[in-house]
Amino acid sequence: MASPSLDTAFKLCDSTRKIEVEASQPCLCSCNPTDGPCTMKNRSLPMSALFALGFFPALLLMYAIFNPEGMSYFQNVLKPLWKLAAAGKLKISVHLNSVQAFVGVCLAIGVVFFTKQVIRFVGVAGLLLAIAFFGTFYWMLMEQKLLPSERVSAHLILLLVSVFLGVSVAWPVRSQSEASEPALPQETVSTPPQ
Repeated sequence: MASPSLDTAFKLCDSTRKIEVEASQPCLCSCNPTDGPCTMKNRSLPMSALFALGFFPALLLMYAIFNPEGMSYFQNVLKPLWKLAAAGKLKISVHLNSVQAFVGVCLAIGVVFFTKQVIRFVGVAGLLLAIAFFGTFYWMLMEQKLLPSERVSAHLILLLVSVFLGVSVAWPVRSQSEASEPALPQETVSTPPQ
C-alpha cells in the first residue's frame, strides 16, 4: 500500500467526525466525541519514522540542557547564575541577556512537551519510576566503575533517556473504548448478513 502524499497524510480532524484522507487510505484519526481525545490509528508513517521524529528532538533537547562536554544551557547560563545568587550578587536584568532568556523558555517548552508525552505513555507513577530508574542506573555506573569515566556514563544516560522519550512520543495512543475492546485479527471479524 503506497503512503499518501504529505498534503493529504496530515489532515487534521475536527472533534465531531472521522475524516477519510483518500478513498484508498484508512482514516488517520478517530475523532468520535464519545471516545475522548483524538487518537491516531492506522497511521501512514511507520513506527520507526515516528520514533526518529521523537528521538532526535529529544536528543537535541537533552544535550542542549546538559552535556558532559561543557557546552550546554546548564553550564553556560544556570551554573554562573547560581554562583552569583549564592554570593548574593545576582541581578537578573544585568546577568541574564535576552538570548539566554529566550533559549531557556524554548528549552522549557521542550521539557513540558516531552513530560506530557511521557505521562501520556506511562502515567505519573511511570514518570517517577523512570526518573528513579535512570538516576539509580547512573549512580550504579559511577559507584561500580562499570564505564571508564563520568563523561562516558553521562553520554550513555543522555542517550538512554532520549530513547525513552522517543518511544513515548512514537507510541500509539489508545482511547478508552479501544483499550476495552480486545484486538481481533481482521479475518476473524465478520459482519452480520443483511
